[in-house]
Amino acid sequence: MSRKYDEAQRKSGRLASHRIRTMLDSVTRQSKKASRRLHQRQGHSVIKAFKSLISKYDPSGPQDPYGKRLELHPLEQFEEKEGHLHQLHFESLPLLEDKIASLMQSLDPTRLRKEPVLALKLISDIQSGLDQTLESIQSAIDIICPKPQATLPDRTNDQHLKDFKEFRVDGLHNSFINNLMKEIIVMFRLSYRLLQQLKLSTKEYKYRTHVTGTRKLIFKHGLSSCFVIRSIIDWIEKSEFDMIQTYSSEGHTENAVTPSKQVTDLTKSIVPIVKLSRLFLKKLSAGGINQKLLPMYTGMRSDQVDSLFFLAEAIRLSIEKLISILMTADTVYGVYHYCSELKRIASMLEERFHSSLFLLSFHLFPAIIQHQDAFPNQDYLKTWFTTWVDQFSWAIQNLEVACQYYQDHRS
Repeated sequence: MSRKYDEAQRKSGRLASHRIRTMLDSVTRQSKKASRRLHQRQGHSVIKAFKSLISKYDPSGPQDPYGKRLELHPLEQFEEKEGHLHQLHFESLPLLEDKIASLMQSLDPTRLRKEPVLALKLISDIQSGLDQTLESIQSAIDIICPKPQATLPDRTNDQHLKDFKEFRVDGLHNSFINNLMKEIIVMFRLSYRLLQQLKLSTKEYKYRTHVTGTRKLIFKHGLSSCFVIRSIIDWIEKSEFDMIQTYSSEGHTENAVTPSKQVTDLTKSIVPIVKLSRLFLKKLSAGGINQKLLPMYTGMRSDQVDSLFFLAEAIRLSIEKLISILMTADTVYGVYHYCSELKRIASMLEERFHSSLFLLSFHLFPAIIQHQDAFPNQDYLKTWFTTWVDQFSWAIQNLEVACQYYQDHRS
């Protein structure tokens, strides 16, 4: 009797233990489901915030958040512009860089899986900071880069505006809108997709999951954003000739296609033009003239600064056109058919260099000569460019002679 009683007790104990385990498992499952739902709701809120940031700041969105306001006068609110530029330079842009770096670090899949509540709370706080910073930058850009009251002629008499020349503010506006914000918006999209792939959303992610790849792309666009921020800060800090030197030193004529060897005479005439063009741009680059000797501002108008800034690109296009014509001339109608076009482009090239030298002689050389220790000979630059002009004119003349020969002896 005692044995049966003990056995019944053990059986009853096992049943009770099983019921307790089942109950605990059920409670655990329900608790996990509740926690998962909580995490998903929290994640959904963060995803919604990313989408809100995109809607508010996307330059490609249905409503342009960066439409320029109308400026009543070029000197309107000059002190206000200076204040906003200072804040943009020393506060807003460095802060934005810090926020982007923090966002990259916070989007760690391992931490989001282990500590979703804390990780999502951190991301939410960063989002709030990003919104405030971007709003501040948006307001500053609106003040610094207003829209002109009317369509202006090519010649803009803004040489006295220093930091607020059309050349500078347009470059600032374009860099922020077309470079920085596009990178940031892509990063925001990738960020909420990462959360969706980690199932931290109330909605199911219907696409292929690739957490590692998405994380890498977030870092790629985040680092690109930080790089653009540094370039915008450089744009604000650099002197006008610093900007021109930077663009001139990028080797825009290095990729020219080698012309056909069958048009030997014209090819020989083109080679000195190409080499001298590269030599000019190299001299104009940061490696050719000491940046410490350059003035922060010049008396040039925006259109004049533009002409020097885009000189390397204009020269590259002209040289590529010359070489393209040579290659075509060798295979189609004959060289003589293209000689007039070759001479026209060469003449435009020479005129472009001459106009650039005029600006350099008037605005750059005097500023450098003021530095007594700049060169052993204060006439160094003047002598160098004078020699270059003679050699380039001779090269153009040789091309014209060769072209004339083909025109006179066409078969």
